[in-house]
Amino acid sequence: MAERLLGIALALALFLVASLLAWRALAAADFLFPLWYDWMGIDQTIQVYAPQNRFRHGFETTEKRERLRLFSAIVTAIHRQGAGLGALRYHARDGQPLGHFLTPPEQQHLVDVARLIDRYQQLAWGSAGLSLLLLLALRRGRWRLPGGQQLLLGWLTLLLTLALLILAMGAERLFYLLHEWVFPAGHQWFFYYQDSLMSMLMQAPNLFAYIAVVWLLLSLLAYLLLLWLARRLLAPTQTG
Repeated sequence: MAERLLGIALALALFLVASLLAWRALAAADFLFPLWYDWMGIDQTIQVYAPQNRFRHGFETTEKRERLRLFSAIVTAIHRQGAGLGALRYHARDGQPLGHFLTPPEQQHLVDVARLIDRYQQLAWGSAGLSLLLLLALRRGRWRLPGGQQLLLGWLTLLLTLALLILAMGAERLFYLLHEWVFPAGHQWFFYYQDSLMSMLMQAPNLFAYIAVVWLLLSLLAYLLLLWLARRLLAPTQTG
């Protein structure tokens, strides 16, 4: 019983570690935003909605390079407790500043996102430490991880449960409910394209769906690698 519980705990902890490795890799590549920018037709979205913005003007005249720079700066800021968000400006083709990119509510929202990322990373790093302790305990007891079929069945059960939950509640309703849970009450997290250069540039929430799919796939790849390494470490040592 103890072997099974420790094995399940290690399998779960390793997935959190794998998700962090995938997240860090994606963040280093700006979550592949240059690819999504063209794939999703974000330029067309900007041409439609930027002229309608009631608070920021002229963004439709900026170059793609400037837009990619702004997104990259936001990625950097949300991994540094939101530092530098208030200083973000967008510039015309000739380099002249056109104004501040973010409104105060957007800055607050991104600071909230930064705090959420910090908590997630702390949890994942804690899981890394826990994984080492669990590996030592399993190795000392000469125990092994659950078999591949057991793990597959467990993860398929979890995914099926999540899928049924999404179908029962609706993806949009669940999306809004999660935001209400994770962000402080009274803090704005929904922004119309006509009011937000940030939301428009990211074509929110569409961009997040693409990022989530790639993050999940990379997490699974990293997870399989970590499981393989764990099994190697727990394999009986051959003597003689």
